[in-house]
Formats: sequence, C-alpha cells, structure tokens
Amino acid sequence: PQGLSASDMLLKKDCWPSWPEWECYAANVTGLVSAGVWFVVLLPQVAKNWCRRSVEGLSFLWAVSNFTASLVNLFFAFSVSLPLYARISAVYMPVLEFTILCQFMAYSPRSFSARLLVLLACLLAWGGLVELELNLPQSRDKLQWVAIVLWSIESFPQVILNMKRQSTSGQALASVLITLLGKTTDFLATYGLQMPLPYVVMCYFSSTTAFVNGLQVFLYGGRKTWYMENCRKEAKIINGKEKKSDFDKLEKKSLLTDAPIVKGNRPSPPPTTKQHLCCHGFSGILWGVSMCYICLGLCVFAVGIFWRTGSYFSLLGPLTCCAVVLAANEYYVFSRTRNGGLSVRMRVFLCSAVLPLQRCVERVFVYFGRTNDDIQ
Repeated sequence: PQGLSASDMLLKKDCWPSWPEWECYAANVTGLVSAGVWFVVLLPQVAKNWCRRSVEGLSFLWAVSNFTASLVNLFFAFSVSLPLYARISAVYMPVLEFTILCQFMAYSPRSFSARLLVLLACLLAWGGLVELELNLPQSRDKLQWVAIVLWSIESFPQVILNMKRQSTSGQALASVLITLLGKTTDFLATYGLQMPLPYVVMCYFSSTTAFVNGLQVFLYGGRKTWYMENCRKEAKIINGKEKKSDFDKLEKKSLLTDAPIVKGNRPSPPPTTKQHLCCHGFSGILWGVSMCYICLGLCVFAVGIFWRTGSYFSLLGPLTCCAVVLAANEYYVFSRTRNGGLSVRMRVFLCSAVLPLQRCVERVFVYFGRTNDDIQ
C-alpha cells in the first residue's frame, strides 16, 4: 500500500483488525525470529552425526518426513507471494535435511542392499512428487497439503523411538534447545496473525510433538552412556581382554530396556531421574525451569488451538497426541510384565477412566426407569 515504508509493510502483514498495533509488530517479529532459527537448527545435529560417525538414536521416518515436506514446500514457495527470507529458507532447508539423509545412508548399520532398496524407494517417491509439481503447477496448492500433514506428524516417530530406547542420547542438545525456541516463536507468530486454518493445526501438532521430544531429552538424559559403562563393568575379562562382541550388539540394539545379557548378568537398572540428571544446585534449578517451561508450553498450545479455532473438535488435537504418547509408553515401557498383560499403571488408568463412565451410564438408565439389573 502507498504511504507505508518497507519495514511497515513487513511488520504489518496479516494483522487482526481489532487487535492493537503493537501486537501485530510483535507477532511479525517473532515470525522473523522463527525463520532465522530454522537456518541453524539442524547444524549441531549434522555436526554430531559426523563426529560420532553414527545416526543411532535418530528416527529415519523423521528425516524422510522432514525432507519430503520441504521438497513439496520448495515448489509452493515460488508459486505464491512470500517474503524473501521465506523463499531462502525454502531452498536452504531441503539441502540441510538431505544432508542428514545422506548421513543415514552412510552411517546406518544396515546392510548395503537394504540401504540401497530404501534409497531407491525414496527416490521413486520424490521423483513422482517432482514430476507432479512440474507438470501440474495448478495443483501445487493441493500438494501443499502433503507438506502440512508431514510437518504435523514429523516428530511422532522420534518421540516413539525415544520411548523405545528409553534414551535421547543420539540427539544434539543444541538442536533440541533451538527447536524449542523456534517452535515457541512459530506458535506466537501463527496464532498472533491471520493464518489459514491448516497452518494453525499444523503449528499445534508440530510444536506439541517437538516439546514432548524436549521433555524426553530432559527426562532421559544420557541414559545410554550409563548403560554402556555398566555393561563394561559387569563384563568378564577373558585372557585379559573384554568380549567386545557383546558391546557391538548393544551398540546396534535400539531397545536399551532389553540390553543384551553379558555372561548371564543383565546390567543394573538405571538410577532415578533426579539422581541421573544431577538435579542439585544451579543445574537442578535450570532443569526445573526447563521442565516447567515445556509443560507450560504444552498447556498453552492446547488452549491456543481451542481459542483459535473456536470449535470443540479442536480438542481432538490434544487427545490424539496424548493417545499416541500413552500407547507408545505402554507398549515399549510398561507392558513388559512377566505375565505379558497390561501394566499396573495402565490398569489403574483404565479403571479410573471406565468406572466414572459406568456410573454415568447407570444414572442415565435409572433416570429413564431402568434398574442396574436391566443394565447387566
């Protein structure tokens, strides 16, 4: 519009008419900060993978979802009017995410034939998407839904893998912290400006799962290192040398809760979370503040999507996230009981959820003139 400077055009975009002007400025500034954060978010992870020559602890599905979504978004970014920084990010992010995929192919313990088959399948899928984008440019708006869905669920595989391994040792702490900052600014920008509903839903799921992943990082810590040290302590030395085959198996094994038996002795259980993370002094204060910030963020995200959509159907978002997390937690952590049944915690949870529902049904039937015997 005429009469507005370049900075005003940048900071007064997509504003709510009824909101104060400072809120519009603040939301656009947080959007710019979010765009800058994503430029460096994966660099610490790439560096850590290269230094340890391994991608253990990272989900391949997370990496594939990220790159596929960015590939679709690359074509969409140049088909609509977007700021320059958004287009630069649309070109830069696929390159960085493809680098992590190359590290998966290089450092994966899988056989060469298995890695080759996975690579060919991915190339066929990506080639099909590129062919659709080039030959059907008018359908890029619809294809953008592929990126929205993938970005919404991208962190679920990583969260589930963390529960399976009971460790987050493969993730770079700097990348996790930068992600928490980026998701916070992304949420403030998306919910503080007039954004399409699909992006509002995508922002909720991606921010929530990223915060759950951050919560796991602070809860699990470096538990894998602890397991490895105890395995080495409990290993018997044969002819003055350790039997390294057991450690090689443990290094390749992703499920650390079922660590391999070393000469008939299973490693001792890990210490409690408080002792394991050394929550004393300044470190304890920092750990507590971080946990409170993450839990507060999860609550704000749930309230935000309900406020932004104004529909009770938005409650399906938090319920879906809770259901996935609880199901994975039950399957990978608490379901390994001796009798193979449900864990005690899950039984208590089911009883606490079912009994009130049964009482409500009984009251409804009694209200309409039916007795408990009729119900049974």
